[in-house]
Formats: sequence, C-alpha cells, structure tokens
Amino acid sequence: MDEQIQGIKSFLLAEYSNISNAHFKSIESISSFFRYYLLIMTVPISVPIIIYKLLGNAYPLESFLSEHQNIVIFISTCIAFIGFGMLSYIINLRMDTILYARAVNSIRKYFYDAENDIDLSIKLRMRTLPQSPLLPRYFEGPYFLPVIWVFYVVNTMYAIPVMKQISTLQQYLPYPDWSIFICG
Repeated sequence: MDEQIQGIKSFLLAEYSNISNAHFKSIESISSFFRYYLLIMTVPISVPIIIYKLLGNAYPLESFLSEHQNIVIFISTCIAFIGFGMLSYIINLRMDTILYARAVNSIRKYFYDAENDIDLSIKLRMRTLPQSPLLPRYFEGPYFLPVIWVFYVVNTMYAIPVMKQISTLQQYLPYPDWSIFICG
C-alpha cells in the first residue's frame, strides 16, 4: 500500500512539473500569436503607404485604392477571416492555459491536504498560491477582454470595406433585404 501511495505521489509530482511547464508555454504562445496577429494586420495598411511614398506622391493614394477596389475588398476579406481564425485559436490557447492552471492547483491542494504533521497556522502562513481546482475562472474580464477587444476593433476595420461594397451591390442582389443583416 505504501508503494502505491509513493507511486501516486511521484506521478503527481512529475505531472505537476509537466503541467506547470505547459501552462507557461501556453501563456508564451498567446503572447507570440498576438504579436503575429498585429504584424499580419498592419502589413496591408503599411504596404500601400510605402508604395505611395516610394512613388514620390506622384500617384494619389485614393485614386490607386479606388482603381484597385476589388483587390482591396479581397485582401480585407481574407484578413478579416484570418483575424477571426487567430482569435479562435487564441481563445483556445487561453482555455488550455486555464485548464493547466486548474490542474496544477488541484495537485497542489492534494499535497497541501496530505501533509497532516504541520500545524494549521503554519500551513495558512505558507499558503500563497491558489489550491482550488475552480481557479482561475474561465472568464476573466480584466485579463482577457482587452485582447478580445483589439481583435474585434481590428477585424471590424478590415470588414468595413467589405460591408460597404456589399451595400453598394445591394441593388443587384436577388434578395436585397439580406444585406440588412450584413450591412446593418
């Protein structure tokens, strides 16, 4: 029986180490993906401006964009979809991070509760990290909502030209009332 308990304890210690490492790696993944997202989102805005500056302001930017409106719409649509996919992936990474943190907390609780030889007042003073498998919560507004907000604003900025184009095509649609749902 003692060997089984020791085996479980060594297993839990190894799992604690693996899960805590995975937790920190997933936090790093969220940060790096957010940086990549911002990079992807700024390139389509920067490229026309750089081309405009390289041409020496000889060709008005507005004329260029209006003449190549289909390309702008296509790129905006692609980037909005890429942004939505990246948002979904980052939300998934965040949920994994919370799951890892909850697993680490439950393993920590197991070892904290298993130690009966230590006085309760000493245990309470030593206790600084959470031990509840219900923490952290899956919805943490102050931490994660700003990330969601950035995705929302940037993706909406890329979707606006698409919505404007759809609203101008409304007269050609077989059911023009559909565009109300798309364009507002």
